[in-house]
Formats: sequence, structure tokens, C-alpha cells
Amino acid sequence: MGVCVACWIFDWLLMLDSFDPDFFNPQIYPKTFAYRDRYVAAIARAKKSAPEPTELSGPDAVSKILASGFQESESELKVEDDPEVFKKGEEAEMCPIDTGFASKDGGKLVALNVREAVVSTKSQQEGKEVRIHHPRWNFEIKRTGGGAGGGDGERNGDGEEDGHFVTLN
Repeated sequence: MGVCVACWIFDWLLMLDSFDPDFFNPQIYPKTFAYRDRYVAAIARAKKSAPEPTELSGPDAVSKILASGFQESESELKVEDDPEVFKKGEEAEMCPIDTGFASKDGGKLVALNVREAVVSTKSQQEGKEVRIHHPRWNFEIKRTGGGAGGGDGERNGDGEEDGHFVTLN
């Protein structure tokens, strides 16, 4: 099944008739189409052997999520060496810098490393802790004041809040 994961986009494009059949067809590329046929067969077998999905209402899904535990233990949550000197417990807000930047997630910073940033907040339903993980790639992290770092989030002395963009290559 490991090789099959590379085929889904190709299969999807074929289902959409995205290729000109005069230039891309089983007669010209028999091995490519045979690979796709094996992929389609493997997916069909997997669907037959998989359990029947259970439909949940939105509130039921939220309750199920909130009743589950966290993947990482509290001792694994660390704020590692960071150029902006964020501290665990500071209030922070995160959003993507390309699309979706109008929808921000905020909360108490509980983990930060080169791969991800994690904030903790309370769920609207049941008021339980929820941890929101964001990648560091193409995301902005800003202080919003309060928490372990203290202060009002101002870093540069002229009243502008100092966030930072992380662009890892």
C-alpha cells in the first residue's frame, strides 16, 4: 500500500478527464495505466475490509474529541530555543501568512520548536483544554500579552506588537 499513496493525484486527474486521450492513454503508456489499475484495485480491497464508518453529529464529535487524551505528556511540552524568546505560558496568537490569516487561533503557549507551535485554550463546549498545533512554516506567531512572559506583548518600545514570521527552507 506504501507505493499507492503516490498514485492518488494521478488517479484523481484521470477521473476528471484532465489528460488529452490522444497523447495520454493506455496504448502509449501501458505500464502507467497498469500501475493505476493496481492502485484502484488496492483501494477497492481496502474499502471492503474497512469497518463501516459511523456518522456523528457535530456536538457528538466534539464530545468524543474532548473525552480523548492528549498525544504528548506535559513533560514533553517545551518552549525550545527561540529567537523571539517566547516563554511557556505566554498568551499567543497564530495564523497562516498566506491564506486563512483572518482566522486566528490563540491561547497559552505550551510548546514551541523548529517544527511546530502549540497553544492551549478552552473548548466552547464543556470548557475543556484543547491544544492547537500549527506548523512553523508560513505561520505567524504573535504575543497577545499576559502569561509567563508578562507584559503587554510590546517588544520594540514604539507601541507595535512584535510578532515574527518563520520561513524555514
